[in-house]
Amino acid sequence: MADPGKVRHLDGCWAFRTFALLQPGFLLKRLLLSLLRGFSKALSSSPRAFLLVKDEAVGSPAEHLYRLTALIRREVPSTEGMAIVDIGAAFGDTAHYFARQFPGTTIRAYEPFPESFEKAIANTRGFKNVQVVNKAIHDKAGRMSFHVSSNYLSSSLLSFGEAGLDKPEGFEKRKTIEVEVTTLDEAVRDLGQILFIKLDTQGTEAAILRMGGEALQRTRYVLVEMNNHRQYENTSQYFEVDQLLRENGFRLTDLIVSYRNKGHITEYDTIYSNSAFTADSAY
Repeated sequence: MADPGKVRHLDGCWAFRTFALLQPGFLLKRLLLSLLRGFSKALSSSPRAFLLVKDEAVGSPAEHLYRLTALIRREVPSTEGMAIVDIGAAFGDTAHYFARQFPGTTIRAYEPFPESFEKAIANTRGFKNVQVVNKAIHDKAGRMSFHVSSNYLSSSLLSFGEAGLDKPEGFEKRKTIEVEVTTLDEAVRDLGQILFIKLDTQGTEAAILRMGGEALQRTRYVLVEMNNHRQYENTSQYFEVDQLLRENGFRLTDLIVSYRNKGHITEYDTIYSNSAFTADSAY
């Protein structure tokens, strides 16, 4: 494949243009980009149509994973031997994705709910570099109550919000169980350099970060779901998480909104970069 930088600088050379056109996929890429630009230009004349297409047709709930992967491939020459920590692994879909994208890493995924843990084990069985641990991460070690939701994915160490607080349709408590809990620092003490930590724990993100200072020092990126709601009692708010990450030397690199509820953002994903691993930490 022709190098994009060379295409920009040598586009005026007929010999190079001829060579580039013969490369696999070059014409298809140019055609696709041309069609997309034309479509975007047509949509710009109708703000309503633009927002409808952007929010309903183009968006993907996995966009934050794609953005992080692209960022790492641009900025990290080699991920060989690094660790990935997936906190809130659910059914193991994200651990499965990370294992395919970063085969030279060690992936440790944490999921406290036994039924989801078993599914995560099955989902990652073909990957020798994935370890799924049946624990929750919080600001203390021991055992805590874990509140299981009807859809499983909304389960949390935090109790569900009382009447009057934000609760989506179908967000009901199914049962409460006891789970084993540890801190972030303790959970990854045996790991070396951490490529990134993924945090999606339904409102406990700030508590996890408060007891993760040592782990964060050797972590390049943090991918975290931010909360702008109070679906749980004492839900970590986006500004609390942002402050904790900035206090630990991280800066906001990307912000991804996958869903809006009638024009309002209740959750979004962010990527933070550790300034200690970036040459230009001032931008």
